[in-house]
Amino acid sequence: MKSYPLIEARKISRFFSSGNQRIHALREMDLTIEPGDFLAVMGPSGSGKSTLLHLLGCLDRPTGGELYFQGENVRSLSVQELALFRASRIAFVFQNDNLIPQLTLRENVELPFIYLTIQPEEVKRRVDEAFHQVGLIFRVDHKPNQLSGGEQQRGAVARALAMNAELIIADEPTGSLDLESGRRILSLLKKCHEEGKTVILATHNQEMAAYAKRRIFLKDGSLILN
Repeated sequence: MKSYPLIEARKISRFFSSGNQRIHALREMDLTIEPGDFLAVMGPSGSGKSTLLHLLGCLDRPTGGELYFQGENVRSLSVQELALFRASRIAFVFQNDNLIPQLTLRENVELPFIYLTIQPEEVKRRVDEAFHQVGLIFRVDHKPNQLSGGEQQRGAVARALAMNAELIIADEPTGSLDLESGRRILSLLKKCHEEGKTVILATHNQEMAAYAKRRIFLKDGSLILN
């Protein structure tokens, strides 16, 4: 059986139209990510880091080029197929934790499971195990506004752990945290990598990028060093 990279991007681009002007957020980028990789995507604000992560995480579609996930061209998937694909295989940790304020921490972490056919008992087991791993088992009934910024981000990591996704995408996950909380989040991501997960991390922080196995640098939507 042929072995494929986890992700293979071939000349992917993303542009936006504003009137008669075309704004290029990403320009014809080639990138290969193998299973078990830990990649840091670096570059200044506006360099295209978030755009790239949104494409690699199938939250957006490229306007040019092709994107393959283990040999499957994800551009060919319908909106519904893409939603199920993301839910079952990819987990996200953003700078803003993206927790729903009206829900408790447990309800937030359980929410992605609505797309999957997993028994409630198994969902509870996986969610409880994830909360134990991030040290939040006694905070599960709190709502996001009752948690510190670091706790909210650990909740987002717990959501990724509970989903047991093969790919974790973290977009500036420590950007709004103090140094100690940021290091704890990066330690959790490193632990996920050591357990066999593929991790893609966007950061402008050299210390945080040092947790990764390799780095790439973006500038003005282009890959300047791989």
